[in-house]
Formats: sequence, C-alpha cells, structure tokens
Amino acid sequence: MPGGETTWSIRTIAGMTHLENRDYWTTQGNSANGVSILMAHQVSGVVINCAYVREHNPSYFSGRDERNENRRKALADDAACEAMAEALNEAEAARAAFAAALAKVEALSAYDVGPVGPFNADRHDWDKIAHGNWEEKRTR
Repeated sequence: MPGGETTWSIRTIAGMTHLENRDYWTTQGNSANGVSILMAHQVSGVVINCAYVREHNPSYFSGRDERNENRRKALADDAACEAMAEALNEAEAARAAFAAALAKVEALSAYDVGPVGPFNADRHDWDKIAHGNWEEKRTR
C-alpha cells in the first residue's frame, strides 16, 4: 500500500476487520481523505475475498467506479479536453498577470526593501486590496 505501515493499519473491533489509513484513524473518520474498508466479519484467520470487500463497501467502490467512468468519458471527448486545456491555460495566464500586478503594487508601496515607493504609508491597505481583501478605506 502507498505509504506503508506508517499510513495504513488493520483494525479489528466488534468482530470485524477493517483496513484504515492514518487520515481516518487520527480524525475518528472525520477526514475527507480518510479510508476505512471492511475486509471481513471476523477478526482471526481473515482471508481477503475481493468480491466480499467490494460488496460490503459499496459507497467506496461505486463512487470510485463512477469517477473512473466520468474520467473515461471526459478523456474520450476531444472538445471537452480542448476546453479544459484552454481553461487551464487561461488560469495560468491569469496567475501570471496577477503576479505581475502584485509586483507593481509592492514596488509602488515598498518601504523596507529597495527604493521606498510613493504609497508606502498605506502599504498594508494596498496589499489587502490587491489580494482581494477589500474593506472600505477609513479616512483619517
């Protein structure tokens, strides 16, 4: 299993054997990444039967099967793949433009690095606005 013994453990309780990952047992099952799979309704001499595991963990396997089917359909749809590639390229261009704009805001409001910018007195307000944390600027 990925992560080995530090990530996965076998837990036996109430006559059942489960395979669980660290995210599951450290959060008592409250993690979105937690996995607990019922392996058998016995605690000793457990023989792993794949059909039994699949039958007794329907939400895990049906969800996985549905996601995999959706992936197969999406990857077979050239128009959808092209649209996703275009959207990801647009997102990357937007991140680059945002980074360039932030660099300009930082240069104009710089105080302690390089030349002092003309808007340095309110540099924290400009930084908040540039990062989308807009609050109406209070007048002094």
